[in-house]
Amino acid sequence: MCRMRCLTVLVLFLFLLPSLVACRPDDPVLVVMVRDGLNGRPIRGARCALAKDQARTDEAGLCRLVRWTPGDVLRVGASGYQTVERVLEGLVPAGEPPEARAEVELYPDRVQGSITDRYTGQPVSGAEVRLGGQSATSGTRGEFVVLNPSFPFTLTVQALGYAPYRGSFATTTVGIVLRPNTLEGTVQDQYSDRPISGATVTALATTPLTATTDAAGHYRLTGLPEDFRLLVRARGYRSLETVPGPTTRLDIRLRPAFLDGVVRDGRDGRPIAQARVVWSGGYVHTGESGRFHLEDIGEPEVLKVLAPGFSRAVITVTDQTSVTVTLSPFAVQGIYITGFVAGTPDWFGRLLDWVDQTELNAVVIEVKDAYGAVTYDTQVPLAQELGLADPRFDIRDVLRQCKERGIYTIAYIVVFEDSRLADARPEWAIHNQWGGLWRNHAGLRWTDPYRREVWEYNVAIAREVAELGFDEVQFDYIRFPTDGDTSIIAYSEETSIERQYDAISSFVQYAYEQLAPTGAFISADVFGYAAWRKMWEQGQDISRMTYYLDYLCPMSYPSHYSPGELGCANPNACPYEIVRETVIRAHAQMTETQRALVRPWLQDFDLGSPPYGPEEVAAQIRAVWDGGGWGWCLWNAGNVYTPGVDYSPQD
Repeated sequence: MCRMRCLTVLVLFLFLLPSLVACRPDDPVLVVMVRDGLNGRPIRGARCALAKDQARTDEAGLCRLVRWTPGDVLRVGASGYQTVERVLEGLVPAGEPPEARAEVELYPDRVQGSITDRYTGQPVSGAEVRLGGQSATSGTRGEFVVLNPSFPFTLTVQALGYAPYRGSFATTTVGIVLRPNTLEGTVQDQYSDRPISGATVTALATTPLTATTDAAGHYRLTGLPEDFRLLVRARGYRSLETVPGPTTRLDIRLRPAFLDGVVRDGRDGRPIAQARVVWSGGYVHTGESGRFHLEDIGEPEVLKVLAPGFSRAVITVTDQTSVTVTLSPFAVQGIYITGFVAGTPDWFGRLLDWVDQTELNAVVIEVKDAYGAVTYDTQVPLAQELGLADPRFDIRDVLRQCKERGIYTIAYIVVFEDSRLADARPEWAIHNQWGGLWRNHAGLRWTDPYRREVWEYNVAIAREVAELGFDEVQFDYIRFPTDGDTSIIAYSEETSIERQYDAISSFVQYAYEQLAPTGAFISADVFGYAAWRKMWEQGQDISRMTYYLDYLCPMSYPSHYSPGELGCANPNACPYEIVRETVIRAHAQMTETQRALVRPWLQDFDLGSPPYGPEEVAAQIRAVWDGGGWGWCLWNAGNVYTPGVDYSPQD
């Protein structure tokens, strides 16, 4: 009996021994502080658990555990937080009674948020949200939840029709705003509402994006950057460039890029046929009814409208699709001025004053002389390369002075008689049958009218002066040479009368086609006798040339005609008769479809008897008008003109 009691006591002692050892008064208590990992605030009611003990945190976020030993695993959790496990190591008890302290941070067990559209503020459903290795999809209200995130975290969001989003957070609630990256709509005709198919809609950005409208005029652009400009183009319509606002739909209405117009005479309203209409896309000529049609015009579009016998009109077209252009009659009454005189301020100024004080209204200024010297500071590359310029006047200042006075300006260019170019490019020159450069009686060299390079060089000069502001370009010496021993000439091509006609008329056509887009008038000088008959010696057939000229300028100097013409033993003594007949015969070689008007050169110099004074010059002027000409220019190589002449235009 006694033995059994002793055994029972022993077993009970052994069972209670670990507790008695753990509860020794000198063993430290484990105090665990549990805080929110995001805001640092203590968490009340968190559960702290060891293998042999557990407790909950108080108001201060503290829990106390008695039965613990180093190496134990502490597990801490709380509602709405992710559970944390920690191995108890390195804890050093302190104080009296002794306590070991530990701190644990808990992080929320979820991130929730909403996704909205930047432009509309509406929720975005179906967006894919990624956080680390986890993902979620936004609901119908744009809401999403991701469980057990790691803080701080990076969130990426992708949704169809939106730019990808990426952001870093350390909060449990996030609001994501997605930027739409698509734009769609329809392109229509502004006036008919008809859909425009085949239009290109381009987002202008670092990497341009382009869409083409379908049969319904619909387009759609995707992957758009945040900042871009929209350019819309369609054949037959004015282009549109705009900056779209915060929208995913933009319907576009294009104005037709055509212009229907009519050109009329300001005196009586009659239509003007063969008027030239210059625009950014080139040039056209009006038909018999004075009408023209342009496609793909710009906005705004500047039109230059000109016709022989009228002043040039310059108008700006904005959104209209039709226009009537009225031209005012204008007839040149001009004088010739050399490059040297244009560069002599006093002399040039006196001539401009004289133009102002009389019925004169134009000046013909030499920009390339009979020796081939370009008389201003040309920027034509070939002229610079070969040193063909001999600047004698400031071309911009001369033009400025003329424009300020309202004086019409004509640039005078000698073409094929060109010693400088012939010397610099002998392969482009006329040669003699022994291989050397051919020379006329004055020792001057000529370039070969068959050589295209010569055409291009002279037209390049003409284009330059037209773009600088000359109202008209006038070509002289557009012929084959006659003033020398032509029997020894060797051209670069086989020649004949017909081939010479073709060469000169082809040059005139080439010059017109190249210069017409500048909006300058184009004229050409011919021998006086070229108006009476085809000049087979020189290749001048005005019936072929005047399709491509605004003004034909025969050099109708009476002193240059042969004795006996029109019964005049001395044609120099018959200024009225010679000039009038020259104008009439020039017209006789032309047809109604040829656009050029006849504007002759008149003699204002002495060559033989009688000397020329006011009566002789005035007689020539009357003859021009009586013969059906339109305007005139006076020639005096020394630029000294006869005073007291009645320059009044004739009715």
